[in-house]
Amino acid sequence: MYTMQTLEFNCVTHVPPNATIFFFTSGVGTVSVSFKAEVVGCAAGRYGGRCEKDCICKNGARCHGFNGACLCSPGWKGVACDIPTPAVFIRVIPQENIYISGNLTIVCTAVNVENISVVTITFRSAYTNMTETLVDDTANTATYQIPFMNSSINGVYLCSVTALDGTTLQDRYVLNVTECPPNRHGEHCEKICDCENGGRCDRWEGCVCVPGWTGAKCNTSCPAGTFGQDCQEHCRCEGTEWCDPVNGTCICREGETCTKTGSSETKPPSGLYALLALFVLPIASMSAVLLRRRKWRHAVEEMGTRVISQNRTKKCTLLLT
Repeated sequence: MYTMQTLEFNCVTHVPPNATIFFFTSGVGTVSVSFKAEVVGCAAGRYGGRCEKDCICKNGARCHGFNGACLCSPGWKGVACDIPTPAVFIRVIPQENIYISGNLTIVCTAVNVENISVVTITFRSAYTNMTETLVDDTANTATYQIPFMNSSINGVYLCSVTALDGTTLQDRYVLNVTECPPNRHGEHCEKICDCENGGRCDRWEGCVCVPGWTGAKCNTSCPAGTFGQDCQEHCRCEGTEWCDPVNGTCICREGETCTKTGSSETKPPSGLYALLALFVLPIASMSAVLLRRRKWRHAVEEMGTRVISQNRTKKCTLLLT
């Protein structure tokens, strides 16, 4: 037989970071329940170092948890947010987790605006920069629904409220939705990823595998002789072609004689050879030419010195006779 019991803690005077409650039941034994408690702020309508003070904010205003300052909602002002002021604001539903292929509702609301003439929602495309009117109404709230979002709906949504006296109030919302819902990919997020072995779902590429795995769903280990990201690196092991598909460590199978501590190397990119041919070979050729010229110049200098020496010897011999 189990008994439900509610325990209350004063989170201001005593906050147990880790606690265990023991229940003693005669003839049955002991049952323990562990829990964690974390203070995240004062309750609604309270503020102060110990949440001992009452907020004075009105009309949906938010109260600062430390000093009690009021953050007024649109259409209200003053210390307690109790003074009406004309305003307009635009919001979207949902406010978070907005994805391609999802639904979105845009709401334009006028607050404390008298004698409304027209309420409009316009859209300026981020791609074409063209503007079109989506809603034209006379009520203080106008809504526009987007049933299936794609990249073409990205842009600026402008909410405008015009009174009979010509006063116009505006608010805007910039929409930039680029991501698919979790586990989906494709231009319209119409495909499912279901990546395995730690693979990541990308909108355009689908499953992006971690090193050591390949395949559309990252469910295939790298083929023998390869390893690493996208299996692009090649094993180099003595006595075996097998290596760890993640880091390339050589693996000796039963009955094989190989070097377990052998090393694997990364296959040079194909463009590296082109770079070597383009830069290294011309430099080597130029160096060879310069070396040959230097040897030739040295030989010429030695020959000239020998001729001069011979001429000097002849002149000296002639003078002596």
